Amino acid sequence: MEGPELFAIVNEFLAVLDPALRQDAYNRAYRAIWEEHYYWSPIYVNLPWAVSERIATWEPWPLGPYASALWTVTLK
Repeated sequence: MEGPELFAIVNEFLAVLDPALRQDAYNRAYRAIWEEHYYWSPIYVNLPWAVSERIATWEPWPLGPYASALWTVTLK
């Protein structure tokens, strides 16, 4: 993917203001950036979190860059 194409995808994401549509736009942009991460890295995310087999359900916020909505965790 060339730079202008990648920037067009990111600009499309930034133009989406409707929260209902923002997650899909974010996922598309993030996937495009991830595929190019060997060439260009816009961010560094250090997220050392995991889910064990003891967790039955968890509903984190879709666009949170950190472990969120911890009150939704239910154990088996």
